[in-house]
Amino acid sequence: MEEHSESTPAQEERSRDRWQPVEDLIERLPLVHGMIFADIGTGSGHFAVPVGQLLRGTGTVFSVDCDGDGVEGLKNRLETEDLTGWVIPMRVESNTFPLPDNSVDLASLGDEVHAGADAAAVMAEVRRVLRPNGRLVVIGWKQDESQDPIAVAPPVDARLSAEQTREVVTAAGFAYQESWDIYPSHNVLVFGESTAE
Repeated sequence: MEEHSESTPAQEERSRDRWQPVEDLIERLPLVHGMIFADIGTGSGHFAVPVGQLLRGTGTVFSVDCDGDGVEGLKNRLETEDLTGWVIPMRVESNTFPLPDNSVDLASLGDEVHAGADAAAVMAEVRRVLRPNGRLVVIGWKQDESQDPIAVAPPVDARLSAEQTREVVTAAGFAYQESWDIYPSHNVLVFGESTAE
């Protein structure tokens, strides 16, 4: 397990890419030119920036997070990587996203569905912004802490199992499609078109 220490955003990305290679997710995402992608809980843009590079010139990536420092760091990274305008950072104060209804083709939700968190409110907001034929990819820490690659992983009692995550997301009206076994430390679940209310 890696020890946590002060590091630059670039160092953090290199470290994270060792235990959560972005290519493993990107190659499975149904990305098409012109699409709108929302990365919710974007942090430093680990997934948003590579998707932005792929969609640059045709699509848009909205990077949504409640961490002001993370959003500011992402803005600096976007300038460096010439992605300003293609990846749009958005800081939120609550479970309300500044996006129109039915505006997103594909969303990723990273480590945002926790035990004890207001998961229902988060999922309702994701459902509001996702188009009826959109897809949602939920990424969350596994309950097996022996696989934790970093010392600052959330406590096990704050994590949901894959089955619990599936229950929370389907209760919000999404249809479970499949799971991707791509990360030792994280579950990755895919949900499809919203079910009828």
